[in-house]
Amino acid sequence: MTRIHDNTMSNISSVKPVNSGDFSTSEMTELLAHHYGDGIVYLPAGEESSLYSIAVENGFINEEGYLTRKGRIFLAQNAEASNLS
Repeated sequence: MTRIHDNTMSNISSVKPVNSGDFSTSEMTELLAHHYGDGIVYLPAGEESSLYSIAVENGFINEEGYLTRKGRIFLAQNAEASNLS
């Protein structure tokens, strides 16, 4: 497992993945929801690791496996949207 820290302080109003054609928002939201108190995102058994790699490439998870600020914002935005439906 890896640890993720994102110290960027930029104002991010809407976080969109770079290569969003490779996965659905719900798939990414589900993956990012697998973070725990320590901040590490755990890949569930049987989950496709390519989605995890895309999350790292897009800055949602850092190289050490921690959910980044960008990932937390993406998760919050999309969790709200899924709760409204």
